[in-house]
Amino acid sequence: MDYIEISFHNSPGQNELLIALLSDDFESFEETDQGLNAYVPAKNFSENKIKEVIERLRKTGNISYSQTLIKDRNWNALWESNFEPVLIGSEVLVRAPFHPANPGIKYEVIIEPKMSFGTGHHATTSLVMEEMLRMNMQATSVLDMGCGSGILAILADKIGAKSSVAIDVEEWAFNNAQENCRRNQSQHIIVQKGDVTLIQGKAFDVILANINRNILLQDMTEYVAALKKNGHLLISGFIAEDVPRMIEAGGKQKLIMNHHAEKNNWAMIHFCKG
Repeated sequence: MDYIEISFHNSPGQNELLIALLSDDFESFEETDQGLNAYVPAKNFSENKIKEVIERLRKTGNISYSQTLIKDRNWNALWESNFEPVLIGSEVLVRAPFHPANPGIKYEVIIEPKMSFGTGHHATTSLVMEEMLRMNMQATSVLDMGCGSGILAILADKIGAKSSVAIDVEEWAFNNAQENCRRNQSQHIIVQKGDVTLIQGKAFDVILANINRNILLQDMTEYVAALKKNGHLLISGFIAEDVPRMIEAGGKQKLIMNHHAEKNNWAMIHFCKG
């Protein structure tokens, strides 16, 4: 898959606003000395959307952009060159195969940095992982919906889940998640390619959905239907200002908010099903 890199030339104070306005379509962001780089699948790119965002931010300072097509073969090299190990809490180290192991860390998750996002660098991923570490996931059945690299399912496996299903609609995410499961010797994870229809008729103790606001709202009913009584639903992929809306949506499904956390203007909500 080809990607478009949008290089914004802006003030650092505009980065969070840019991310918030682009997060529904763009899959990754990187802060630079000039401002912000944003990455979107070429098939989803809309120059009109970029122009609308820039117009909205005019009053906050000068901003301009340039765009570059990143071909499939270059994307992996780009990620690999920028991928540094990430420590989640004090227990989990997310690293690439080319990074040295750290025997002093309780859990290591090895992720090959490819197009399927989920390396622990983004706040939404780390928020969900931190919440998972607060839970007792021993002998649970887990769904990682929109699994990307498979990082959440792999962590669930390492902290005691008895079985996990990892689902993503993208072929490259499906392939990368399978590869990462093998690399981490995670033998209790089934990786599937598809959408929320794959979970119909199934039941899970824990559902992890780090996607985006619109998909979460669209598929909330299906998540709740597949969640066992007293089960846990962790959602992320939306900005802090959307928290009230997401809590309201969960309330309409009779979910109870257990905990919520925020980082870098991104948010995570932990719901329980009574």
